[in-house]
Amino acid sequence: LSDKSNYIGLSLDYLESYLKDLENYRITDKSLTDKPHFDEIVYQGIKDLLPMRNEFIDFLLIQIKYKSDQTIYEHIFEFFESSIKLLDRPDGVNNWHKKYKENFQFFLSELFIYLISLLIKYKKYSEASLFIKKPYLLPHGLRFNGNDLTDFTDRKSTRLNSSHTDISRMPSSA
Repeated sequence: LSDKSNYIGLSLDYLESYLKDLENYRITDKSLTDKPHFDEIVYQGIKDLLPMRNEFIDFLLIQIKYKSDQTIYEHIFEFFESSIKLLDRPDGVNNWHKKYKENFQFFLSELFIYLISLLIKYKKYSEASLFIKKPYLLPHGLRFNGNDLTDFTDRKSTRLNSSHTDISRMPSSA
């Protein structure tokens, strides 16, 4: 990763592949046949994403701790902006419920918290400000009332808000 041109390209390839791989963790109608309670499906979906979370944290740690090129932060921002589409109905899917996004809702919020925490830990305050203050473009399916932009953490002003998973029914090992 010492050659700047290679590391930026490799990092961008990683982020694109990572986002594509996340599609494999979508909750679908097929997921619903195995478990009687939707909350258990969401819990299992979050649990299944743990290795992906840990891998992404390792990626972030390398970028934040050892690299100072602003371009990588722009690519990470674009990754988070693109990841919002995971909260919308996928293309070509007719039967979809807004609850199907709940594992991604939790997962993406967790990734965002880790990102901001690492930036603060390594005193990258202006970079943290970029992710907190810069508006994120919403995918078409999540836009409403002419609102095309959102704050990544503002779930109330957009249709990104989670529906209603009952945490009290989650397995106690959570």
